[in-house]
Amino acid sequence: DWQYPAEPYLRGFFSFADANAVNRAFENVAKLIPTAEIPLLEFVESGADVPDIQGREASNIVMSILRRAWESYARDRGLLDYFYSQSPGFHVTDKHLGLGKKIPWGRQGDRRSSMLRNKAKGKIWQFGVTANPSLWPFPQYRLKSRVLFAEAEGERAGKVFDDKQVQHRYRRSVCKGWRNKQWHGRLMAFLELLSGEDPTIRLPVADSVYIKLDAMPCLFTSPVTTVLPDVLDDEDEDDDDDTLGNFALPEEDED
Repeated sequence: DWQYPAEPYLRGFFSFADANAVNRAFENVAKLIPTAEIPLLEFVESGADVPDIQGREASNIVMSILRRAWESYARDRGLLDYFYSQSPGFHVTDKHLGLGKKIPWGRQGDRRSSMLRNKAKGKIWQFGVTANPSLWPFPQYRLKSRVLFAEAEGERAGKVFDDKQVQHRYRRSVCKGWRNKQWHGRLMAFLELLSGEDPTIRLPVADSVYIKLDAMPCLFTSPVTTVLPDVLDDEDEDDDDDTLGNFALPEEDED
């Protein structure tokens, strides 16, 4: 079986693997001959002459492989996948850490720590992310934080609630008090859990070939600011209809 992400095309497929690795995997099926070997960025920007592919189609092919690479990596790590309105999210489980346990993170300055699983209002919440690849303005994965709720069976997570509206309602109530500081901390702890002591996360795409992701998200400075939300108490939260926890936004409109 071919264990690496590939994109079918006509009577063949696109892959990051070389011909020798492919033929070792398919030796009982057929001998495959490479049509072309093209540098990645050249393929994305200009496509190819053989086979005849324009840049936009080439970009979609690469995006599909990048998406499959992340999903395969996440499943291999035992993360729990749950399909949201447009794409899957992958979440930590009791295989990774216990309820209420904090993951230290931060390599510069003060070390911090954040929880990725806990019990709230009789339910178990488990943090995760959706990772969407993008090639502009440079190759990257864009991470969207997710929270998945399951029934509580003592201190263990039971069945995940199947109803998306139920998931939506619990997110709006349980996560209402989380501010940017908490969301940021959970995301950093999640990346720390995946990378450990390694500064990168490596997604296998062929034998000894990896997509290397920096375990530290891109940093930027905003030209505007507000009163820092992490210094406000819960009672300072607005009660308007569009405040998190009050506005009944359909799940499919969140992406």
